[in-house]
Amino acid sequence: MESKIINHPIQELVEPKACLAIFRPIEAEIAEYKKENEDLVFDYASPGGNKDARSHIYKLRLVKGRIVEAHKTVKADIVAAGRQIDGFKNKLLGDVEEMIDVHYQPIKLIEQEQLDLEAARMKALADAEAARIKAEEDAKAEAEAKRLTEIADREAVVREAEAAVLAAQEKIAAREAELAAEEHARQAENDRVINEKRIAEEAKFAAEKAAKAALEAAEKKRLADIAAVEAKAKADAEAKELAERRRVDAENAKKAAEAAAEQKRQANKKHQSEINREVCARLETFGISHEHAYSILKALIAGTIPHVKIEY
Repeated sequence: MESKIINHPIQELVEPKACLAIFRPIEAEIAEYKKENEDLVFDYASPGGNKDARSHIYKLRLVKGRIVEAHKTVKADIVAAGRQIDGFKNKLLGDVEEMIDVHYQPIKLIEQEQLDLEAARMKALADAEAARIKAEEDAKAEAEAKRLTEIADREAVVREAEAAVLAAQEKIAAREAELAAEEHARQAENDRVINEKRIAEEAKFAAEKAAKAALEAAEKKRLADIAAVEAKAKADAEAKELAERRRVDAENAKKAAEAAAEQKRQANKKHQSEINREVCARLETFGISHEHAYSILKALIAGTIPHVKIEY
């Protein structure tokens, strides 16, 4: 009976370009931002330029958020479609396997019977080969045991001879150690006598040298005391003059520091006022009234809003 297999064309289920359509508006917007980004130049060191740069970066980060959301939406649709395709594939494969089993089961039974016969024949051959190998191994093991016994007997004789030689060597070494100890004692006594004589001579030389050094030190001390008195008088005069100069310099420095501190305080006060106005203005762009924006600003300044602060 002739069988006929019908081939059906598989339609394209997913059009990648259609999935990318959601990104097209964002892509066009990014193209505009690229041109704008190339033309922009900021003075990052100045407060105004730094603020404008941060605002531009914030605007670009908002685009990243829209890209991620679009990706999530498209990915979810594709995953759902993939699951439907997998389920349909599995159903079709199951139908084909059922049709195959109808005709392949008798074939498998015949093949299994042939495999069983071949397995029985191979087992009989393997059993015969195993018996032959075991007989050979038993004969080899018996011969090896005999050889090892002979080797062990020869090694025992050698060990006894080596033990006798070792005992004789130990006696010789003990006598040599006794002689070496006696020689060491004689040499130590000679070294002690020579060392005591050397120490006595060195002590005499050191005493003479110390006496001479004491006389020289006394003369140096006398001269040093005279120089110290003169130096102290000169140092006292210089210290008095230096103290007066430092007092004047300190007064001048204090006045300059107070003036600089007042100038810095006024500048900080002005800078903080500008930042506070900018914060209020930014809050009002979110639809918050001026009164509420000012209340939020006061809370930020007081530090009563957890994890949030103003950077001046």
